[in-house]
Amino acid sequence: MPRYAPDSKDRVKDAVDMVDLVQTRTELKRSGPGRYTGRCCFHEERTPSLSVDADRKLYHCFGCQAGGDCITFVQETEGTDFNGALEYLAGRYGVTLEILDDDPKKAAARKREAQLLGLTERAASFYEKLLWSSPEAETARNYLLGRGLDEEALKTYRVGWAPEGWDRLVSASAKAGVEPRMLEEAGLAMRKRESRGYNDRFHGRITFPLCDGRGQVRGFGARAMKADQQPKYLNTSENAIFHKGQQLFGLHLARSAAAKSGIVVLVEGYTDVIALHQIGIQHVVALMGTAMTPEQVGELARLAPLLVLALDPDGAGEAAMEKAAGLAKGSRLELRVAELPDGRDPAELVQDGRAEELRAALDQPMHFTRFRVERILKNSDLSTAELRDEALAKLAPVLAELSEGALREELVARVADRMALGPAIVDRIVRGAPRPRPQQQDVPPRGGFQGAPGGPQGGGYGGPGGGEPNGDVVGRRLPHRLDPYDEQERTLLALMLALGTEGRRHLGELDPQDLRVPHVRAVLEWLQSGGDEGGQLPADDGLSEVARDVILRSGTLDARPAVLEVELAQLALRRLERQIEEARRAGQPIDELRRSATTLRDRLDEAMVAAMDL
Repeated sequence: MPRYAPDSKDRVKDAVDMVDLVQTRTELKRSGPGRYTGRCCFHEERTPSLSVDADRKLYHCFGCQAGGDCITFVQETEGTDFNGALEYLAGRYGVTLEILDDDPKKAAARKREAQLLGLTERAASFYEKLLWSSPEAETARNYLLGRGLDEEALKTYRVGWAPEGWDRLVSASAKAGVEPRMLEEAGLAMRKRESRGYNDRFHGRITFPLCDGRGQVRGFGARAMKADQQPKYLNTSENAIFHKGQQLFGLHLARSAAAKSGIVVLVEGYTDVIALHQIGIQHVVALMGTAMTPEQVGELARLAPLLVLALDPDGAGEAAMEKAAGLAKGSRLELRVAELPDGRDPAELVQDGRAEELRAALDQPMHFTRFRVERILKNSDLSTAELRDEALAKLAPVLAELSEGALREELVARVADRMALGPAIVDRIVRGAPRPRPQQQDVPPRGGFQGAPGGPQGGGYGGPGGGEPNGDVVGRRLPHRLDPYDEQERTLLALMLALGTEGRRHLGELDPQDLRVPHVRAVLEWLQSGGDEGGQLPADDGLSEVARDVILRSGTLDARPAVLEVELAQLALRRLERQIEEARRAGQPIDELRRSATTLRDRLDEAMVAAMDL
């Protein structure tokens, strides 16, 4: 690991635009001179708790207590170490890092990597220019435009044309002083089989640059344009800077949109990504084929907590979805499946003018367990009792992974109806099925603050087998995801406990009816009655778990009166928002309530600024 000059951190921090950086993850609004607020990107919430000091370049969430400077922010959101965060920011904001006492071998490797990345970047520019300027690329242009892809979108993804002939790139590079063996090392050329010299790896193909999260071109996927060209898609060969299993097409262009929406859409093809991008769906990436890897799942988990699979509904696509589910069980990803109209892929739907149908499918994806159940039912012969038993044997462990609730009850009824059985019989079989503990996958989780045991202040995300939010998932690396209200109300009680006498006074004055979550309301009433005196916990196991979480949180929070003022203002605003909704449903006037809400929002902004100033 390189050791950078002592002033490196200061120079990087000076160059960082903190608002620009944080807005890659969440929307911010100005709340005062040099102050911005927004919804926290480290836990789910509906009332903004994140405050950003643009001048001091600090951030703090009054909901989950995540906070720090620009380095911390990148470490948490990107899941990297200090050096990785420093290098990320230096690259983003154009700072050159001075390396001290570097290991010679590692220094040489970094220099070599930079040289190879320079070659892939030059190749991307070469191919891109030829696509739009060369007469021989006319067939390729017509093909792309004929698929409904517009020039602007194609240029955004730097789509290009590898020309006919065997050594056009090699020859052009030689004129620029680049040795062919360097092109070979970068995966752009290969040695001739029967004579000396080198040929281009790609020729007569449409090229799609494959970039890392920083937008650096690491390789290419190239599509053949002739029927006799094999394979249809050819990738850069594995080398020092390109590893197919780590790549997701469009990753660098999807990052910001995925972070802001909390959703990433996964498709199979390059043109699917481009087609979705041009109709405004920018939080989309494509697999490199259908063999998903733990590294790709790690990248997806860092992009967003919710993954919508929009893969082709054929055998390969369904197998890829199952593979994704297996890998996601070791990550924070929650999976959903988009049913594409008529089984068409996204690029075909856009080409056919069916963009709105495509949007609707992506906006209303089905729960992954529902997809699995429907898939088993579709692929099973249910004509005899013996065959129905076989299908039930496959379905029972799938349904058993769900917590009890509306979704499980609905799917049990669905299975019972298809098999002409009573729901009670199916339910009994499901209850008897084992709930396997999924093996932990070596998948880096999405960066974020993790809180006390028993209830993640970072609000972990449910996985594919976990049912609806608040479902208890066996074997999950992180505790189950909390509802945003549950998260904030637990934090409020913990903060009051942490503030001693003053906090206890507010605790006693708090109206339990102001809390929306029944079990948190019950814990409040228990605390108000002095139930925690003597270190006791509620007798009820469910309340005992919540009370323990609240007490543990109280020892980890930024316990200051100014922070409590933020929480109380949020609580009052949520109460008023409920009153507005109730009045609207009852047909009553809401103008006065809206004015009060505006005043409260101003109070909240002021409280957040005051808390950050301490």
